[in-house]
Amino acid sequence: MRRYKQKAVTKKDLHTIIEAGRYTATGTNSQNISYIVLTNPEKIAELREITVPAAMKLFAGATQTASLPFASYLLGEDLVYRLKNQYAPGMKLFYERQSRGEDRLFFNAPAIMLVCGDRWDETTGFSCAAALYN
Repeated sequence: MRRYKQKAVTKKDLHTIIEAGRYTATGTNSQNISYIVLTNPEKIAELREITVPAAMKLFAGATQTASLPFASYLLGEDLVYRLKNQYAPGMKLFYERQSRGEDRLFFNAPAIMLVCGDRWDETTGFSCAAALYN
């Protein structure tokens, strides 16, 4: 889904979504998942303004690393190939569109939900992904 209606998501619907995630099994049954919901357009824009440059900087570093002579030993040949030939062109297009004012991160969604772990252990990433899947 990438074409969102410009209609607010009801608190009831947001609560239903969170409840579905809350009943997800978590690693070690820690139940350490939290939800951050943004519905304020200014706060969503603020998150976008923070996230896009950080992602671009992170990706630029990965792309530079992939260009090093010994990169395939560090990252593996498959990842180096994908960084250079698939991800780099895609990120360039993403940045160009984002620079033209298109919202290529949230696609103008009226609500954003972030899922995070209260404490990190070896299963927190899995737990967050499982909650998102639900």
